[in-house]
Amino acid sequence: MTQLRPITVLIVDDSALIRQCLRRLLAELPSVQVVAEAENAEGAIAAFDRLCPDAAILDLELRQSAGMDVLDHIKRVRPACLTVVLTTLAVAETRRLCLENGADYFLDKPTEFEQLLQILSDASQPSSAK
Repeated sequence: MTQLRPITVLIVDDSALIRQCLRRLLAELPSVQVVAEAENAEGAIAAFDRLCPDAAILDLELRQSAGMDVLDHIKRVRPACLTVVLTTLAVAETRRLCLENGADYFLDKPTEFEQLLQILSDASQPSSAK
């Protein structure tokens, strides 16, 4: 049996309910460990810099800050970090902008939420190491 690669994850969303749902969803994957959560860009950047997670799940609409700032910081500091934008702003222009700025995935929160399981499961496979 193949050994799964552990994946550490930072969750960035201003909704405590969404963060709780994400934690519960990700708990289904034994190789995934949520190491931090943040509700704003400042907290997310501080947690990212301190913990260097393997992956980040980012909302774009954060109270008093923008998730795009977090995406830009992550990709500038550690381009190999797997970034998943999970947002209700899933319009073509926003999707294009996020992908151009380095997001690995762009998911619509209401309809594609559970795709996170497959994305992180795939990332934990030994052959997916970046």
